Amino acid sequence: MNILGQECQISFQRAREIIKELPFKGTEFVELSRLSGRTAVHDIVATIYSPSSATSLKDGYAVVSDDISTASENNPLTLAIAGTVLAGDTKSPGIKSGEALRIMTGAIIPESANAVLASEFAKENEDGSAVRVYADAVPGKNILPRGGELDKGQLLVRKGEVITPEAVALLAASGLVGADVFKIPRVALLATGSEIVNQGSTLTHGQIFQSNHYVTMSWLRSRGIDSEIFIAHDNFSDMARETERLVSEFDAIITSGGLLSGDRDIVVPVMESVGTRYLFRRVKIGPGKGVCLGMCGDTVIFNLPGGPPSNYLSFMLLALPGILRLAGFSQPFFPKRTAVLDSPVSGPRNWTQFSLGKTSWNGATLHVKPVDPGSRLMKIAISDCAIEIAEGVDSLDVGDMVVVHDFS
Repeated sequence: MNILGQECQISFQRAREIIKELPFKGTEFVELSRLSGRTAVHDIVATIYSPSSATSLKDGYAVVSDDISTASENNPLTLAIAGTVLAGDTKSPGIKSGEALRIMTGAIIPESANAVLASEFAKENEDGSAVRVYADAVPGKNILPRGGELDKGQLLVRKGEVITPEAVALLAASGLVGADVFKIPRVALLATGSEIVNQGSTLTHGQIFQSNHYVTMSWLRSRGIDSEIFIAHDNFSDMARETERLVSEFDAIITSGGLLSGDRDIVVPVMESVGTRYLFRRVKIGPGKGVCLGMCGDTVIFNLPGGPPSNYLSFMLLALPGILRLAGFSQPFFPKRTAVLDSPVSGPRNWTQFSLGKTSWNGATLHVKPVDPGSRLMKIAISDCAIEIAEGVDSLDVGDMVVVHDFS
């Protein structure tokens, strides 16, 4: 890791660069049924040919193509039936010109046969000794060649790619029983503030239910990462003790709240007291500029602001990609897209401003407009992207092409 030390008031782009340098959390071998959603440590290649021999794609008749090249409804031809080949048979009799073999889907193609005529184009005589055919079958017709599904040495999953359910099927067909993947980090979510209470409690005057970390937990779970929520009140020694415990048990900690300069905003001093070395303190983004990233031993710590928009955007744009980086994701950030702006947006020129937005398609063109239903939580709930107003730009007008970070 090439991170040199603490950086203050850094640009959004620099924060992303630092996150991309975070160390992976190690590797492990995981068996096939649990691979979906995990990230490959190495390129994974097919170890066999699949199928191992040419097989039939249809129930029908294995034939020599030239024998029936002139067959049609008006010109049926007759072939002698030399036997039957079933799927799973390890040997198959050969055929001569003028003969056919009954063949089932998945059965090995007989020696000398070079096509399979589907059964709907043929009719056997009563004793099954011969078959009349009513169509031709060009060489290779209805035959899956050796390696037609997988070629030995074929690349199935690239290093750093997330293994999809469909890719698991490829690995299974290749005979693999599992693969090396990056370990999933254990994540603790630490809500701070004496006014915060857990769901199920009875609210008293001035208290609020914890909600920020339920968004965080849900997004992490959607990426296959489990997390646990803890609450620390505004007491230095209690928070330090809880942080030390979490550092010893978890790979990453995400805190919420307590990052301003008030007397009770003690998160950063607490973190530093337990040995946290900060990689950056504050990022020039809005909302969310209070976000911090540190390391306490091998544990990665993200400190996020407590206000819902600031918390949400700093998590989506920086903390979530950081956790995904620990899990081995080669592309941890949400994709950027360009869209036509349908309502004006503005922000200070000296940082990168974000506005929560909603996208829609007009034909082949992506459009976006900022959402503002009044409620901060409702704004988060109905948005599907963040509209970026780059540092140095103070406004964007209707019709401008803008960059959106696509959360959908």
